[in-house]
Amino acid sequence: MQYEPPPLASNYWKMHFDGSKTKEGMGAGIVLTSPKRDQLKYVLQIHFAASNNVAEYEALVHGLKVAKEIGIHRNICYGDSDLVVQQVSGDWDAKDANMASYRFHVQQISGYFEGCEFHHIPRAENEAADVLSKLDPVSEATPMDIDVGKIPYISANPGTIQALSVDDMSIEPMSVDEDVFTVQAVPSWVQPIMTYLVNGELPTEEVKARQIQRRSKAFTIINGEMYKRSVTGVLQRCVEPEEGQEILQEIHQGECGHHASSRALVAKAFRHGFYWTTALENAEDMVKKCNGCQRYNRQIHTPASALKTIPITWLFAVWCLDMVGFWIEELPSVLWSLRTTPNRSTGYTPFFLVCGAEAVLPTDIEHDSPRVTLFTEAEIKEAREDDVDLLEEARELALSMSAIYQQNLRRYHSRKMRPRVFREGDLVLRLVQHTAGMHKLSPPWEGPFIVSKALHNDAYYLVDAQEPKKGKADKSDQETKRPWNITLLRPFYS
Repeated sequence: MQYEPPPLASNYWKMHFDGSKTKEGMGAGIVLTSPKRDQLKYVLQIHFAASNNVAEYEALVHGLKVAKEIGIHRNICYGDSDLVVQQVSGDWDAKDANMASYRFHVQQISGYFEGCEFHHIPRAENEAADVLSKLDPVSEATPMDIDVGKIPYISANPGTIQALSVDDMSIEPMSVDEDVFTVQAVPSWVQPIMTYLVNGELPTEEVKARQIQRRSKAFTIINGEMYKRSVTGVLQRCVEPEEGQEILQEIHQGECGHHASSRALVAKAFRHGFYWTTALENAEDMVKKCNGCQRYNRQIHTPASALKTIPITWLFAVWCLDMVGFWIEELPSVLWSLRTTPNRSTGYTPFFLVCGAEAVLPTDIEHDSPRVTLFTEAEIKEAREDDVDLLEEARELALSMSAIYQQNLRRYHSRKMRPRVFREGDLVLRLVQHTAGMHKLSPPWEGPFIVSKALHNDAYYLVDAQEPKKGKADKSDQETKRPWNITLLRPFYS
């Protein structure tokens, strides 16, 4: 069974208009509201002397011209001027030549629309347009979502009432930026949604049809272009991913860029009125490959590989220590202390696990510990024989406790581990080792380097791939004399 979409909602637009005459000057305000409650706001400065009724008519005329220009076909106009609304509706006669000329001009323009109605509302319900009509863009800061235009001359001259063609109904008196009405090609990713909004056509596949219908509620068409309404109320023009990447590039490292994070880049692009579906993915890839962001990145403190535990027999292995001077004399006492101290992983001292009994310390003899004062040859021989018989059980218990302890260590270590492995030929950055002459704004990473040899203990030999600096010896293509641990390296993306 083919999927049948529900009937489309009402596609009437609403236009609130108002004109004002104050001691600072004359102005007009227009608020166009789409069926989905998207709003377009306009402030018009009137640069000729006229009455307040003329200002009301100018707001209505230019509001209708804007509605025609952006492709609106059905429109309901609301104004708080009873005179203007009753005259254009045909309920009142226009005896003044100016009013008659304006009324005829409005009737000619409204004939372009498939449906156009005029309603009178109280001033309290027309507050948004009233505020715009009194706004002075020269002395007051104008919000970004408000377009400012100028009306240099009167739109309808008395005594020149004649039929107007569609071509005559242009918006030349409204001097706004050309970019506002520049029609851009509809991006390919949003084309199915536009087809549904314009023609009501949906794909035959039910899942895709429902998806397009659900997503279309957040989109609207203005002047032949697709816009998405964000949760903050900003209308975002839909762009191709290629254009979106150029926007992110300019925000990230352009003249006003400050190398922000990926989410900050996307949020800024969205707030400035642009939208595409792969924005976050494009921003993350851009930040990851940014040369400056990589060199000034923080040091990685999370472990890059699994924990390598020390076996329980480590203390009895051959000591390969390179010590000179004072430490050679202290080494026997250090070893004696380690072998007579209970180990946290086993609960026993290494001496006990080897000999089956605890060692008698010099302190015990010097200060007559209970173990020394109560010593008898007969009892100690019997206790020694029992300890030898129980030694194997104690060793098994120590082995189990050591396994549990190391398992807990691995679990804790793996909780924060972020695996990081390099292969031969990979590009990496190395943490700067010699900080002499550096300051807090110096990059903590240097490079890039090329991994020339990967060892099996998370260590790597590197080849310098940096461009030779002026006044310094060329060390490019030279392999480092020693391997570098992975904790001092981070990947470099180009």
